Amino acid sequence: MSLTQSLKEVVQSTTALTQAVQKTYSQHNAEIQKILNIAPELQRTFYVDAVNGDNSNDGSQDAPLRTLRKAADRVPRHGRGHLHLLSDYHMTEAVYARDCYINVYGDETVHRRVTFGSYLHASDGEESRALHGFRWVGSSYFNFCYLDLRLPVVVTDQVGVSSSTYSAIVSCATSANTGNQGVTFRYGNIHIPTEEEGAPAGHVLGPAGPVAVFFSNITASGAGLKKRISRNDRAGSYVMNITLDELP
Repeated sequence: MSLTQSLKEVVQSTTALTQAVQKTYSQHNAEIQKILNIAPELQRTFYVDAVNGDNSNDGSQDAPLRTLRKAADRVPRHGRGHLHLLSDYHMTEAVYARDCYINVYGDETVHRRVTFGSYLHASDGEESRALHGFRWVGSSYFNFCYLDLRLPVVVTDQVGVSSSTYSAIVSCATSANTGNQGVTFRYGNIHIPTEEEGAPAGHVLGPAGPVAVFFSNITASGAGLKKRISRNDRAGSYVMNITLDELP
C-alpha cells in the first residue's frame, strides 16, 4: 500500500470518526435541550401581595397573586416553587405542597409576619380545633425564610375543644405519613403565645412523621419553642439538626 493510499484511509477514518462524534454530540445536545426546555416549568416563581394582589394575575412582581394557596397550587409536581411575600399575611385557608418543594420568602430587611386562622375540623361527626396552616402531601418540603411565624391563641368559641392533627403551622395532609417530608426554618422568628397572651392554639409541627426538621438562625419570641414544637411524643418521628434542649 502506497503512502498516499495510507494517508487517504487515515483521512477517511478521521472524517468518519468526526462525523460520528458530531452526530452523538447533536443527539446529546438535543436531549439536553429538551431538559432545559422542561426545567423552567419545574422552577416557578410567584409573588404574593395580600393587600394589592389579585388571583387572576400572572404572579409576577408587577402583577402579584393575592393568596399563597393560589401560588402553591401553580407549582408542578416534582417541581420547586419560590413564593415571595410582598406583605404580611394571614392564613385563611391551608396551603399544600403536593409532591414538590415550596420556598416561602419574606423580606431580608423586614421579615413578613404570617398569622394563622383557626377553624373547627369535622371528622366522623365530631369537631376538633385546627389551623389554616401549611400541609405536606406525598413527598414534599417547605422552606421558610425571612418570616415571623405567629402561633395563634385559642379563640373563645373553641375553648375546651380538642386539637386535631391539623392544629399546627406545618402538618401532614393525611392521617398517616405518605412520603419523604421535611421543613426548614431559616433567618426568621417563631412566636409562641405566653400565658398572658392566652393558650396556644396548637403546635409548630403536626403529629405525623417521620419528618426532617432543620433550624438555621431562628429566634423564638414569647414562650419559646421547647413545649410547642409538637404534641407528638413518639421517639424518632422527627430528625432534627439540633436537639430539643438547643431550641430557642
